[in-house]
Amino acid sequence: MIHKIVVRNPDRRYIIAVAEPGWLAALGYLACDPQIEGPEPEIRHLAVMPAGPFVQLQEPDAEPKIFASIFEVRNHLHGRFFTESVTGAYPVLHAASLRYQDRRVLLAAPKSTGKSTLSLGLGLAGFAIEGDENIFVTPAGVIARPRACRVKESSAEILPELGPLIAAAPYAADYHGRKIYSLSPEAFGQNWRIAPGKADIIISLHANHGGMSSIRRAPPMLMTQTLIAEAGFAPGAKAAAIAGIIGLVRGAGLYELSVGHLADAIGCVKSVLAA
Repeated sequence: MIHKIVVRNPDRRYIIAVAEPGWLAALGYLACDPQIEGPEPEIRHLAVMPAGPFVQLQEPDAEPKIFASIFEVRNHLHGRFFTESVTGAYPVLHAASLRYQDRRVLLAAPKSTGKSTLSLGLGLAGFAIEGDENIFVTPAGVIARPRACRVKESSAEILPELGPLIAAAPYAADYHGRKIYSLSPEAFGQNWRIAPGKADIIISLHANHGGMSSIRRAPPMLMTQTLIAEAGFAPGAKAAAIAGIIGLVRGAGLYELSVGHLADAIGCVKSVLAA
């Protein structure tokens, strides 16, 4: 029996046929199939099958690739899908995108600030997660890069409510052997829908682990500098990209959030929406 895994990129929808059921746990880490508003994607078919003691990756009109293990296939596809999705004309921000009712909130932050854990906490609090890692800035507004949420073991310790949600979720291990789970935003009870549009609120995050959480207004110039520092630009398109970021900042409510105690940080984000 052939099993299938779907991986959605901004312009393509990959349908991966998997010959061995035991490989689903590894390749399931890549699964990602949100509803994305816009033109119908190009469909690409891939097949993963045994090749003696090795694993073969096959796609139409291409030479098959041979790998030593299913984990090498997963790592190859993971890198391929990421590179393909971020290689384009639009700047890519390291930020999460969430919706609450009809408003979109962006959380922009450097690594290890607590962005993903805060996004998960907001998902548990009723926010719809569009994406927890990257945002494209386009002429039509911002749009999240499709990718399932990544849940580190440390996040599950902070948010024990995640335990039942990740119990059967596929995972990969980092270099230290710690599990990182792949969890669809639909696990939080919301439809996973990604659409372009304006950012109503932009919140830059600063780590204050072990301390208090607090939120305050952010000056437009400081927010612009923060977003530029967290952006990747296509070659030759930096000036236009910066202009897009400036327009994004001008149209949104701007805040800085010191992320300390998680429940308080969630409360800070809710207070901004209620103001």
